[in-house]
Amino acid sequence: MQRQYKYLVLLVAVMLLLAGCTLFSPKHGSVNVKLALKDGSPISAVEVTLIQNKKNWKVKTNADGIAKFILASGDYVATANVKLLDGTTHTISQNVVVESGKVTDVIVADDSLGRVVINVKHARSGNPIDQCDIKIVHGDKTYDVVTDDKGSYAFYAKAGTYKVQASNVGIVTDFIDVQVTNKTTITNIEMDINEFQGSIAFADGTAIAGAKVKVGEIERETDNDGKFVMFVGTDKDTVRIELMGQTITVADVDLLKPFDYKIESFGLYELKIVDKADKPLPVKEMKIDGKELTKLANGSFQGLIEVGEKTPIATLGTAHVKELGAINIEAKKDTITVKVDSVQLFTTFADFGDNLYKTGSWDEQDGTFIATAASECRFISNIMATGHYAYSVDVLFGARYSPSIAHQKPNAYYDGAVTVDSKIGKFAIRSHTTVGVLKENQTDAEVPQEDWVNILMVMNEDNSVEVTITNLDTGEVLLDKAVLPAEDNLYRDGYLGLRGFNNTKFKNVFVDMMQSPVL
Repeated sequence: MQRQYKYLVLLVAVMLLLAGCTLFSPKHGSVNVKLALKDGSPISAVEVTLIQNKKNWKVKTNADGIAKFILASGDYVATANVKLLDGTTHTISQNVVVESGKVTDVIVADDSLGRVVINVKHARSGNPIDQCDIKIVHGDKTYDVVTDDKGSYAFYAKAGTYKVQASNVGIVTDFIDVQVTNKTTITNIEMDINEFQGSIAFADGTAIAGAKVKVGEIERETDNDGKFVMFVGTDKDTVRIELMGQTITVADVDLLKPFDYKIESFGLYELKIVDKADKPLPVKEMKIDGKELTKLANGSFQGLIEVGEKTPIATLGTAHVKELGAINIEAKKDTITVKVDSVQLFTTFADFGDNLYKTGSWDEQDGTFIATAASECRFISNIMATGHYAYSVDVLFGARYSPSIAHQKPNAYYDGAVTVDSKIGKFAIRSHTTVGVLKENQTDAEVPQEDWVNILMVMNEDNSVEVTITNLDTGEVLLDKAVLPAEDNLYRDGYLGLRGFNNTKFKNVFVDMMQSPVL
């Protein structure tokens, strides 16, 4: 009874302690600090700092000039440093009170600064002139700046008279006087220069975004509708169109007329490479006409390809180079799925079929096979590996691993197998010619124990086996097309398999039967 009483007293004490912390600790409140000029114009993209007892909290003002804080109730000092045209900073400071459970709006106004927005537009079309040089003169100081993509440049400065001049492609405006006061002043400058505009599309009319259009040193990029606008100093010139490593040159273009150009010699294509079961294949790189395409995702590549019949060359896995079937390229944007019927990718044990032979303890996670047992375990697929084929697997060291090909039958592992073994820290290419008899070629290549490696085993038509091993983390080729002679490989018809020990991991397992792909 006394023990229960003690526990009760202790519980009450703890509850009182927690209640006291809640009762006597300061509660939070919200404060919205708005930085503004005297006329209420917001001061945006400026960091506001709230300071209390040597602690500080920082938030940048949004487009409305507001920085939002949630802090413990109490007195704070709000400060902000506004960068001026001359590179110096102007400090704004004010006391702020955060009230418990309330939202407080505070305006921190400054009456000594002004903001100037300079907009440069084309005199006839009204289009903004971006990358336009602006010269600002104040007293004996001159500042050279450039308009943004909206044809604007804005700055903060102290009150006074500033002279502003715009120049572009050799055309220079007169200086105009701008009076800076404690408000926002908008100054519009019109320039009458040559405006060159147009669009870039494929022959079928599909707009091309992101193409670079160049006239001399002047460059613009097409928007999502394939359109561009630039300002030039000549009436006629050469136009260069650059897109994904290709350059198209058009000579003697009348720059005073709309330039709506259709690309007829190239098409923009995405190629998706899948196996016989429509699974995206692990493809390291894709080339057409010797030019490497851009990888978008697993098994997906994109590139600007010349019109005509083309043959993609893919590097499957890490080292298996395969020529795919011919595809027809037209002057348009399109997607082609290339189905490689000769290749099968294994991402689950179910993919190996009904005759799967498996010993030991295995796990599978998101396409990765894991040999979890402390003792040897292996599985053998039911692929009848006849003819010329390649077998690829990515492996992460557990205690040892040995991918193998050409098993004569599931219950006779040592009869006719060719194995790449990671035993004793170095790779061995082992040939099991008869039961109980082992031939092996020990290599000098050391086995990485912390990195993934790719092992590619190719059964050639002359019965020899070619082995390439690559460190996937470093890219180093540990073994480059080492060949096991045909006389050491007695059996070529049989099964493919893996063996692993103590959390060896295998992924991107596939076999290529070297047949022609279909589209």
